[in-house]
Amino acid sequence: MKKLMLAAVSLGLMAAPSHAEARATSSLTFYGRASVKIRTAGGRVVYIDPFKGDYAEPADIVLVTHGHDDHNAVAKVAKKQGCVVAAPAGAISGASKTVVEGKEFEAAGIKILPVAAYNKNHRRGECVGYILTIGDIVLYHSGDTSRIPEMTDLAGRGIGWALLCTDGYWNMGPTEAADCARIVGARRSIPIHSSPSGLVDAINARDFAKAAPGGRIVEVGATIPLEP
Repeated sequence: MKKLMLAAVSLGLMAAPSHAEARATSSLTFYGRASVKIRTAGGRVVYIDPFKGDYAEPADIVLVTHGHDDHNAVAKVAKKQGCVVAAPAGAISGASKTVVEGKEFEAAGIKILPVAAYNKNHRRGECVGYILTIGDIVLYHSGDTSRIPEMTDLAGRGIGWALLCTDGYWNMGPTEAADCARIVGARRSIPIHSSPSGLVDAINARDFAKAAPGGRIVEVGATIPLEP
């Protein structure tokens, strides 16, 4: 009888889903500059602002915030058939979707809202940020920007993750970016575009992470889970 019971238990364990399957979650990989990969729990792949990184996993969606060449290296990205490549007008050639600030669209089951992003170095309309809604996860990628009045409109959107530029040269610096994280109501905050010219600036990233709500640094090439 004991052998039968043990066999039954063993069969039950074999039939049970693995811990990895049971805990499948979305993730974010940081490539430096403003470039990230988001992989959803359902296996959808989104790249934002490709520049330098491993873009071999085929994309469902590629989002470009503006036309500078450290944000729009779309040709480097492997793409699934039917991949949506979205960008503001003039940012890239061959986009399948031209985005306009405030006009939400959906692709691969992900809701995407282009939002205002601008400053003295980036003209409004030529640059956008993005809010992605992936099930219960809401992620904001600022694009290249400084603090702008339109950020107050984002406070009620339940942003769980805010990726904010922090270089202090082309865009706002760490202190201003931390203020923006509070303005948009972010629960967690990650510095991107922390260097004026390189992939990262450790000091800017550190200063932002210390001051911003839920601040954390993601190293170049590292992957973290995304919870709601």
